[in-house]
Amino acid sequence: MKKCPYCAVPIPINRSKAEIGAVQVPIQKKEIKTWTEEIRDEAIKCKHCGEFLGELPKVSPVPKTPWYARTATLVISFLTVGPFALPLVWINPVYSRRKKIIVTVIVLAVTYAFVVVFLNAVKTILDYYKQVAIF
Repeated sequence: MKKCPYCAVPIPINRSKAEIGAVQVPIQKKEIKTWTEEIRDEAIKCKHCGEFLGELPKVSPVPKTPWYARTATLVISFLTVGPFALPLVWINPVYSRRKKIIVTVIVLAVTYAFVVVFLNAVKTILDYYKQVAIF
């Protein structure tokens, strides 16, 4: 007879049949006599005391991404300093070489477009000032 290692409630193992559609499949259940109810054998946690009934489930650790390799950091960097954030792309361990090249080309093209628009705006403003005779 198994017992919960934390609350010491006895858990005898009985066999019963569960009906799934038209097929009957045998399922092991644990019966807790103190509470007079059955708990499936696949249960991993005691519903009375809340502790795990056996081996803890294996959870693979999520590798922590460095701050400079996070997508949010890269987006904020590009929005604030533009092409000066390109070194963050090139030291990013997650991106492949192809992705780094694509991001670099896109950033340089957008930067070039912004420079052209900015110079055109400055030229238009200077022409306006000359017409108004401020300069």
